[in-house]
This record gives sequence, C-alpha cells and structure tokens, in this order.
Amino acid sequence: MACYKGYPNFNVCLSNLYHAFYASPTVETDKRAEDRLMIVKMVQTEDVKQKDYIEETADSYGISPKLIKAIIEVESGGDANAVGDNGNSLGLMQIQLRYHAQRLKEGESLLDPKVNVRVGCEILSEIMDKYGTLDEALTVYNAGHDTGDRSYANRVYEELR
Repeated sequence: MACYKGYPNFNVCLSNLYHAFYASPTVETDKRAEDRLMIVKMVQTEDVKQKDYIEETADSYGISPKLIKAIIEVESGGDANAVGDNGNSLGLMQIQLRYHAQRLKEGESLLDPKVNVRVGCEILSEIMDKYGTLDEALTVYNAGHDTGDRSYANRVYEELR
C-alpha cells in the first residue's frame, strides 16, 4: 500500500497501517509496537501543524482558510512536493517561480509548504483586491488573467462543500 503525505486518503491510509501493525498475528516486543505508534502520531501531528499554519496564514491575509484549503486540494491534492505545468508550477498552491520569484526571501523555496502558502495567499489577496468577484479572482489565480471561463472556480467551490 502506498501511503505518502498528500495522498488523498492519507489519514485512512495511516489508520490502516496502524491497525495492520497491531492486528498482526506475529508476536512483537512492546518497544517495536511503541515505536510504530510514535511514528503514526508524529505524522499526524505534522499534518495538524501544517493545517494550523494554513489557517494562520490565510487569516493574516483576510482570506478564508477553507478557501485556501480548497485551492490547495484542487491545485496539488495537498502534495507539498507537487510539480505541474511541465515543471513550472510548484508546491501546494502550484505557484510559478518565473512570475513570483520576487516574493521569495533569500534561501526560500516554493516547495516549502509554509512559504508556498504565504506566497499563494499574498497573490490571491492582491488579485481579490483588484477584481470584483471571487469567480474572477479564482480565474485569474489559475490562468493569470480573467478568461471568462469559471470551471476552475467551480472546482474550488466543489471542494468547499
């Protein structure tokens, strides 16, 4: 079973792994069982911290954290290492370095989830200030300009439900 951060059913996968370890018919030492439980808890804690950071960052830009999480789901499926658009779009919010390099501080990477979310929120905040509706803002976030096509916005709205 492939279970990696960003996997669509990551928590279900972790739960299955946890139960597989403890439902195994082989006799294991308490230490190995404790180690396995600690690994599961560490991964779950990391996931919670990332979500907390998303909420904190979104709030600081005056954007709904639910909206940012929906964009992340549509853009990368929650995979912080996602690379799209023939290698041009990076990270959770699929940001293109060629257009937004000036937003990065020295040594930062768009593959760092915190940096990616901060830059994505900054971009979306600026777009939302410029355009009249969320439909337009989401279209611009996705396409770089208002194409009139609202299919991307509709996918984000579906994730909000």
